[in-house]
Amino acid sequence: MKTIFLFFGSLLFSLFIRAQTIDTAYMECWYKFSYINLPLETMGEDLMVLQIGKNCSKFYSQYTHENDSLLATPEGMKVWRQLFEAGFATGNFPHSRTLSYIHKNYPENQITVADQNNLSHYKFTEDLEKQNWQIQPETKEILGFSCQKADCEFRGRKYEAWFTPEIPIHDGPWKLCGLPGLILKADADNGKYRFEATGIETTNKTFPEKMYGHELSNTVKRKDMLKLQWTFYNNSGAQMNAEFGTSMQEIQLPEGFDLIETDYK
Repeated sequence: MKTIFLFFGSLLFSLFIRAQTIDTAYMECWYKFSYINLPLETMGEDLMVLQIGKNCSKFYSQYTHENDSLLATPEGMKVWRQLFEAGFATGNFPHSRTLSYIHKNYPENQITVADQNNLSHYKFTEDLEKQNWQIQPETKEILGFSCQKADCEFRGRKYEAWFTPEIPIHDGPWKLCGLPGLILKADADNGKYRFEATGIETTNKTFPEKMYGHELSNTVKRKDMLKLQWTFYNNSGAQMNAEFGTSMQEIQLPEGFDLIETDYK
């Protein structure tokens, strides 16, 4: 999967080299993200990146970032079309997966989330809520780092995490944070959602002032955004048919399916 990133790296750098920056990342951690796939009762996968700087971090899907970056400029759109035509037969072309971008601002103690629902783009800001972790005695090794187990409940799900004090960074994948070391693995409800580190690198990449791939004029509250997404999942076929005049069938949600945060109900 990292081959894909290297393939696009020089292109994306050339497209955004002139962008104003707000911080510089000194570390990148790559995670395999496994999640309940729709409409099938199988696990989907994504490649997520956690970029960590002195004042902020950014967590996003590498595939979605590549796609958004290309579509953000006329030059990039031309490249996207070429890649689409070349890779359509095999499915090897830029396309989005996980749609959210999560930006933690350490000094302001806030998280800004950019997300999408039914082709509309939204953002919301919330307090950087550190989970109430209970550190356990169990240890194991991940990527050559000694890790310790911790448990918590967060917004409707139970989490089991493994963090390494060898990297004393109080951050982790998604919204998880607050442990005395970088979180390298986390499971929600026994693997319904899973983040597992696959690599760690030092870097010197800048965070552009425009952190996301789209203009974000729609500002909502977190729970309102989750309600919009849940409504779409439960009625996606009808909504798409009404908007585009198609005849899409309704997606049958797997039994017990829900969003990663379930406290919106």
